Amino acid sequence: MQRVKWNIELKGHIYPCIVSFKKMKTIRVKIRDNYLEVSAPVGTSEKYIRDLIYENEEDLYARLSSYVPYFDLRYSDVLFFKYS
Repeated sequence: MQRVKWNIELKGHIYPCIVSFKKMKTIRVKIRDNYLEVSAPVGTSEKYIRDLIYENEEDLYARLSSYVPYFDLRYSDVLFFKYS
């Protein structure tokens, strides 16, 4: 598996994008902690992936700008329990 890190500009904001090339048949785009994670088949060109992201720029930007992490340790109290 090969991983590449790019920066993608969506609506004037720059977001990191991690692209993983795997043995698969479809391209998947996931929203993570304020970045895009793309899984693509081996041999897919950078231009094709970038064009796909820019075609869906409105939706991706809306999801990235409204992303709320499910659980954030920085702003939560953490309790530790000892198991007996």
